[in-house]
Amino acid sequence: MTKRFDDLTKAQEDLFNRIAVGDDTCVNPRAVAALIEKGLVEQYEQKDGAFTWHRYRVPVAVHIRWCEWCSR
Repeated sequence: MTKRFDDLTKAQEDLFNRIAVGDDTCVNPRAVAALIEKGLVEQYEQKDGAFTWHRYRVPVAVHIRWCEWCSR
């Protein structure tokens, strides 16, 4: 199963690139929802005392395919 990165909107591509390098701050809710639905990004929770944040990461297998795609 190959994930394609060519069919992302500009907002989705920009957000995916940011998340792929570790910057998951100030995400566009619609863009991140689309990335999650496509299986390109995972959401997880980070807890700090009484506070809980939604965080996002790119699964390793997708990150590897993204690196290969970028090198073309």
